[in-house]
Amino acid sequence: DMATDGNGTYVGTCGNGYIVYTTDINANSPVWTTKGIAGSAQLNGVCYGNGYWVVVGNSSSGQYATSPTGTWRTISLGRNITFKAVCYGNGYWVAIGQNRNLYYVSGTPDGSWTNASSNLSSSNYCYSIAYGNGFFVIGMENGDIAYAQTPEDVFTIKQIALTTEDIYGIYFCDGYWIAITSKNTMYTATSPDGQWT
Repeated sequence: DMATDGNGTYVGTCGNGYIVYTTDINANSPVWTTKGIAGSAQLNGVCYGNGYWVVVGNSSSGQYATSPTGTWRTISLGRNITFKAVCYGNGYWVAIGQNRNLYYVSGTPDGSWTNASSNLSSSNYCYSIAYGNGFFVIGMENGDIAYAQTPEDVFTIKQIALTTEDIYGIYFCDGYWIAITSKNTMYTATSPDGQWT
């Protein structure tokens, strides 16, 4: 996974507790730096928001920092959870685990994260999450997404693709929602509760 702060810094997740980052992405040959931040844990998701970088992975915990070059501190999340993705929006940090785990905190990531998994009523695995235009949207298996305006709300489940396609990536860009499936199919919509084509 990879994220940017919009000011030229990019951070990507790697295996075995490492991130990579660069501050000169527009250079002809940008320099990427590797940094260990989480022991040997597999890191899966990264996001920037509200002045913080947050990374989640397989270790039932997360890491946060104000700069990728600085000190990364541990976030305590759920136990024995493989967290797949994290996003920031509408004042909330939201992390999703593969087995329909949903945790959130408002404001800064160093607060106490709330387990809101009961708001995600589905038997499908979760793979991705994004925020845009007033909605949190989760990409799931079997062609499903889940969406809500806040993580404190009950998420609505909607099938947008074939049941043989898992929604590995979900993005919001320039007024459009974009879903990328395990079959390399792309679906788009202007609102998650609308028509996906």
